[in-house]
Amino acid sequence: MGDTARTVAAAGRDIVLTTSRSGAASIEGHYDEALSNLGVIDEIAQGEPADAYIIAASAIPACRTSWSA
Repeated sequence: MGDTARTVAAAGRDIVLTTSRSGAASIEGHYDEALSNLGVIDEIAQGEPADAYIIAASAIPACRTSWSA
């Protein structure tokens, strides 16, 4: 994913990859979603401020929350 992002990023932009340290390995239901949201939010909150965040997942409520922020 990082290599692909770098091919389309503007010159001088840094692409930083990270993986959540918590959450479910596979999202199978509402509990897993809620648990995984905390990890996504924690990674964003503890990282350096960024112009954008790309989350490599689908159907995670934190993604929908991020879009509206």
